[in-house]
Amino acid sequence: MGLALVWGQGRAQEEKAEYVGDEFCMGCHRDAVQPDWSKKRHNQYLLSPRLLSRAEERGCEGCHGPGSLHMADPQRKHILNPRTAPAKVGSEVCLRCHKSQILPARWLATDHAKGGVLCGSCHEAHAATKEAKLLRKKEVELCLDCHKEQAAEFRMNAHHPVLEGRLTCASCHDVHEQRGEGKALRDFEDLCVTCHAEKRGPFVFEHEVATGGRTEKCFQCHRPHGSPNLKLLQFSGRGLCLQCHTDIANDPDHLARPGNCWQAGCHVRLHGSNNTRLFFN
Repeated sequence: MGLALVWGQGRAQEEKAEYVGDEFCMGCHRDAVQPDWSKKRHNQYLLSPRLLSRAEERGCEGCHGPGSLHMADPQRKHILNPRTAPAKVGSEVCLRCHKSQILPARWLATDHAKGGVLCGSCHEAHAATKEAKLLRKKEVELCLDCHKEQAAEFRMNAHHPVLEGRLTCASCHDVHEQRGEGKALRDFEDLCVTCHAEKRGPFVFEHEVATGGRTEKCFQCHRPHGSPNLKLLQFSGRGLCLQCHTDIANDPDHLARPGNCWQAGCHVRLHGSNNTRLFFN
């Protein structure tokens, strides 16, 4: 005996229902979940009495709830569909098994969860896919289906090589956990220097903007996805430096020099220097 969830009028109503077994579900739904669904690795786990000891954890009803009321009156939808249920409920179905990999509290704190993104929005529960982790399509395609602005930035003159396949969105973002920084960034303190190790330091003279003092670190100067400017810069030429060094904007000696601040042969060690606090070569 269990509880069937009936979704209507903005809330879930509970009614008593009984578990009937997968063979009854397959009588109507075999084509919807593919004829060989029981041979797929994910579904073999769901069907295993050895791995899931209680009947209410296994098979179709392990995710969709007991089916007796649904069988008696299919039109009333006495069954839980994780993809049409409220986002929190739909995700909790998956997290009952996957909580060792994804802590529910951390998932529910993410912008994805708050925005109503379900596990089933990205992962296929019933069928096998060509992608790892049962993703419905390639990871980058999945992300850019929703993140249109970033898709455009990856096509700019300077961009991280995501469309070329050398990086993925998950190289920088953890879509399943919120780690205290916005945009689900992985290990924010070491994110960029994991690849750009020569910028890590330590330096005798550190440029405060590069070490994060009162700034967004690398993002203060660079756009992370793509930019019309070389080296993913936020602004071109001296405009970048003058965002902070406003005193230089009124100095005619500096403004008379050709080129920008780092290409004029002066401040070429902008991330840090071991020689001078002015970041000369």
